[in-house]
Order: sequence, then structure tokens, then C-alpha cells
Amino acid sequence: MTESSRNAAGDEGSTEPPAAREFIPEDRPSELGPPPRTPVPSEQQPATAAPGFAPRSPASEPVPDIEGLNFGARRTEQNSRAVIGMVLSGLALAGVLIWFVGVSTPLLITVALAIGGIVMGAMGRASARRGVATNRGLALAAIIVGCLAILATVAVYALLLIALSAWV
Repeated sequence: MTESSRNAAGDEGSTEPPAAREFIPEDRPSELGPPPRTPVPSEQQPATAAPGFAPRSPASEPVPDIEGLNFGARRTEQNSRAVIGMVLSGLALAGVLIWFVGVSTPLLITVALAIGGIVMGAMGRASARRGVATNRGLALAAIIVGCLAILATVAVYALLLIALSAWV
């Protein structure tokens, strides 16, 4: 008895459920045809690229370094600390100088801005000393302007107290 005659005879008198039968791939041919075969790249085949593009270089080649600019590494400068310090110190000094125009700013705000500018300037200078920032001069300027703002605030309030004691 051949396998095709066994299948034909077994279908009619089989007590097994249809799902329990062994699946034979020849029973259902693929409607789409066989899967496409992709060529496996070998050592003899040259690397091809899309038209107009050069083939990719292997990862073992170093990243080009042009005039000290390394395009492969990400720069991690921390210049923002000195910039924030300068902004805070500048706002503190502006708050003190605005007294001479006739607008009074609270003492705590100007001193807090100045102290914040000094602290951020010191952090920026430390970053520049470690080599992760490039604006050492701006950090130093933030410290100096913050100190000037504190000294100017003390001077303005000292003049104010002197003027009030002479008035009374």
C-alpha cells in the first residue's frame, strides 16, 4: 500500500481528530511560491553602496580629527555654569544700580542674586580648571560682578541709613 492510498483510506475511517494527524507540507503548497533567497555576503563580494554614496568604512578605522575637532566624540563642555553665574551677578548689580533711578529693590533679592552669581561663577571656574569648560574668564567675571553687587548693596543701604539718621 502506498502512502497516498493510505492517506485516502485513512481519511475515511480514521478515528483521530484532523488536528492530530501529521502535517505534510506537500498537502498545502504555498500560494506565494518559495521564499526568496538572499545572497550571503562573502569575502569575495565587494561592498556596494547606493548610487551616489561611498561604501561605508569599517568600524576599525579611526574617526577623522581635523584641526583638533574630533567629530566622533561628543563634546561635554559645562559652560552654562559661568553663563548662569554672570546673568545672576548682572541682575544683582542692575538691582543695585536701579536705586539711583528711584526704584527700590529689596535687599534680600539683590544679595541672593549676587550670592547665586558668585556660587555659579565659582562652579564654572572649577569646571574650567578641570578642563570640562572653556570660559574661565566669564566665570571669573561672574565672581567679580557678584562681589561688586554685594559691596554696592551694602554701600547703598549704609548711605540710606546715614541719610535717615541725619533726617530724624
